[in-house]
This record gives sequence, C-alpha cells and structure tokens, in this order.
Amino acid sequence: MKNTNYVFYIVILIIALISSFLRPIYSWDLDHEMYFGSRLLAGELIWTKEFHDKLPFVPFIFLVPAYFKSVYVFKIISIISIFIFSCLLLYLPNKIFTKTRNANERLVFSSLVFFLLLYFSYDSIETINCIAVSFYGASFLLILYDSFSSKVRTLSDKCLVLFFGSCFGAMAISIRPYYIAGLGVALVGSIFLSQNNVPAGDRLVNFRKFLKSSAWGVAIGVWGGVLNVLPYALTGQMSAFHDGLSMLSEHINPHSGVHDFFERVRKFPDILLWGSWILIAVYIFYLSKLHACIEKCHEYKIFWASTLSALATVIYVVSQHYWWHYIQLFFANYCICIACVLCLIQAPSVVRIPFKRNLETQTQFLYRIFLTVACVFLLFELKKEISISESIRNKNTVFWQSTRYNWQEDLFRDYLEKRYANSRPSFLFPDDMKAHWLLGESRHHFPHSANTWHIFVGWWKNITFRSPHFFVMSNGEQYCEKIRSNGPDMIVVQPDSLLLPCMRSASSGYQMESVLENPVGKIVIFRRTVQP
Repeated sequence: MKNTNYVFYIVILIIALISSFLRPIYSWDLDHEMYFGSRLLAGELIWTKEFHDKLPFVPFIFLVPAYFKSVYVFKIISIISIFIFSCLLLYLPNKIFTKTRNANERLVFSSLVFFLLLYFSYDSIETINCIAVSFYGASFLLILYDSFSSKVRTLSDKCLVLFFGSCFGAMAISIRPYYIAGLGVALVGSIFLSQNNVPAGDRLVNFRKFLKSSAWGVAIGVWGGVLNVLPYALTGQMSAFHDGLSMLSEHINPHSGVHDFFERVRKFPDILLWGSWILIAVYIFYLSKLHACIEKCHEYKIFWASTLSALATVIYVVSQHYWWHYIQLFFANYCICIACVLCLIQAPSVVRIPFKRNLETQTQFLYRIFLTVACVFLLFELKKEISISESIRNKNTVFWQSTRYNWQEDLFRDYLEKRYANSRPSFLFPDDMKAHWLLGESRHHFPHSANTWHIFVGWWKNITFRSPHFFVMSNGEQYCEKIRSNGPDMIVVQPDSLLLPCMRSASSGYQMESVLENPVGKIVIFRRTVQP
C-alpha cells in the first residue's frame, strides 16, 4: 500500500474519533442500558425486579460505564469492538482468500468502510448494534478461517478459533438475537461450501463437515448458556429467568416489520446500502458467467455465504419488527462482501477493464478520491458537532432526549439537596432513565421509560402475562393504578408527559409539591400524600 494512502486512513480515523467524543447527543437507548448496568452493580440481574427487553448478557457490557457513570466509557468499549472486527478483517482474508496479491489496501479500505458506515449511520457508534455487528463479524470471519484455510493447522489453533469464534457469536446473539439466523446460515454455508484437504472434500456433504458444523453450533449454545443462564442458576433465580423469557416472547411491538423495512429501504442511507449490494451481487454473478474459474475462488463462495447470511438476518428481523437503526446489523456482511469483490477484481487476467493504465494505478486513484471525500465530510461533521454542542449547552436541549448535559437531573439533585439533605425520598421518573442511573435509584419494579410510553400508546394492550418479579400493565389505566398502589415517595414528570393527567387526579394519592424550571425546560414534582 502506498504511504500516501496511509496518511489518509490515519487522518480520517483521528477526525472521526475526535468528532465522536465531541458529539453531545447519544441514543436514548443508552440511558436504558446504563440504568440496567447500574442495577447489576447493585446486585440485581434483569428480570429479577424489573423487566428489560434484552437478554441478561447486555447489562454486563455496561458494568464499567455504569460504574464511572459515563456514556463515553461505553463509546470506548464500542470502538474496541469495532477495532477487533477490523483487525480480523485485515488479517484473516490473507489466510483464506485465493487471490491475496496486493490485497492489503483492499482490506484496509473495507475495514475503513465498516467504521465509516457505523459512524455516519443512525445514532453512530453510540449503540449496542455496533458491538453486536462487530462480534458477529468477528465470529463469521473465524468460521471462515476454520472452514477455508488450506494450511495445515495445529489442534491448539483449531481449539482457539472455535473458542473465540463461538464466544463472539454467542455474545452477538445475546445482544441481538436476530443473529441466530445469520450465524446459522454463515456456519452452514461456509462449512459446506469450503474445500477440505480430504478425499471427500469436494462433496457438498460429508461427515467431517457435519461434525465441524455441529461443534460450532454446540459451542455457541454453551457460551450462550454461560453468558445468559448461568448467573440465574448460580443465584437460584431461575424463576425470574423464566418470567423474563416469557415476557420477552410477548409481541410487545405491534408494528409490521415488513412494512417498516420497505418504508425505510426507499430512503437514504438504506437505499444506498441495499442498492449497491444488489449491484455488486449482479456484477459477481456476471463475472462468474464470464470467467468460469472465478467460481472456484474462495472470495466468490465467501461473498455468497456472507450475502445469504445477511438475507437470513433480514428475514428474521422483519418477521419481528424493524427499527431504523437496525441497518447497522448488516454492515459486517456488507464489508466482507466488499473485501471479496475488491480482491476478486485485482487480477487483470480475471477481469479486464479497458483503462489506459494498469488496474492497480486506477484503484489507487479511486481510493484517494474516496478518502478525500471522506475527509471533507468528516470535517463538516466535526464542525456540526461543535455547533450542536454549543447550541445544547447555551440554548436548548428540549429537542434531544439524551445529551451529555443533564439539566433535568441537575435541577432535581439540587432540589433534593436543599429540601431533603438528611434523608432522600424514593422517586420515579416514569419517562426518563438518566436520573435513575446518575442518582443510583431503583425504578421499583416499574417498566423502563420506553416501555412506559409503549403502555400508554396501547402497545401492551393485549399482554396478559403477569410476573411476581416485575410489574406488567396492559394500558395506561393499569399503570396509574400501580402508581397509586405501589408508587414511590415522589413522581417526577415533564409537562408533556402522558402520565401527567394521572398524577393530577385526586385519586392518584399524590399532590404537586413543586415545579422546577430553568431556561431549558421544566419538571413537575409530585409527592405522595396517601399511603398505599
């Protein structure tokens, strides 16, 4: 790779990292995860006292960020996970691709595309999707290495690959269960399309391949049990685990995943990802017809294994529901496909392109155009983040749910220190998670803030499941009744809260105690007057 291109990559990485840490806005979902990380620090597994629509492994990711009470610590963890996948994407293809001549820049470019896709996508790197897709991609690459490597490998090498690959896969599934479909197809596709150094290696199915796929499946399942079930088994709380899975299986989101997916796929950036992927697939199919030898290349088989894996994940996702940030879940497959295509077209003997100069010179030129454009966009993004940061700090945060500035929490904390310096009352922010993880207060079995909204808009109206471990309400009236009968000393809401009419009702058992206001916004504090 040319030294001048190294400079481009380093500059892009530095600008993107600086911009990420200057960004004042982050995904509202992180407040939920930070809260459950803080409850784990307090010794509470999810589902034992409060429901969370994630598997039990997720709060463990947030132990350290919750300890430091910093979303920026989570950003570091997210970047580390991206770095793990990027390193494997740089290293492993040289071990398994058929055409590895001058492949380094192509692999560096593919890794950069992965980071930039995450950076510019919805909610950027401040989501659990980044860790999930990075671990999924790492697992996929290790499965590919185990299947397609033609070199003689030691038993320890095989065991280490299986150990780490299955661990990454189980963590990805634990964060986003949709990956169980993608990894299943990746496992079967890569193993049964690979060529083994045995007489039966050219057959689609043989006992060795079946044994290998079974070993991977069992290993991922064992890791899944260790990460999610073992904490409940060791603490004797399996009934809570059962209730959590039962509630998780309820159809909480009534939206049609198919409708939401096709609604999003017609818009930018979704149309850019899926449109370019389809064009690349058509091009690869065309190459295979033009040059029959290309079908024997590992890159060709890996491309289709990766594409089919992504397709399986898409089908599973849309069978449930589809949020706009789910596009991040497919970036690892996409970038593996990009690496395959770039390495396939590197040899003029395979793909003849009518340029006056050789292909290597042209690709260098195209790389530099792309990298220059990326630098310009990142500089504009950096300027935008600085401007937004100033606006939020000095003017208004109402339009953003979660920022690094804690106006609600600061108002309430100051109020508590003045009025209740000796004994802090219990409290609940029904619509906000941040105050709870910043101030270390339990939510008293009540649903988290996103589910609070879901209940009031009717998403839970058909849920009949009930649990002794956490409150489950089917509608807003039942939520208000739980507040009256089981609510804490204080309820804190904003003026636009769906819970405000309930709190103002004479039958709520609460009375308005104070209204706190600053130039940014207002919160209303209700104090319990009637004991349940």
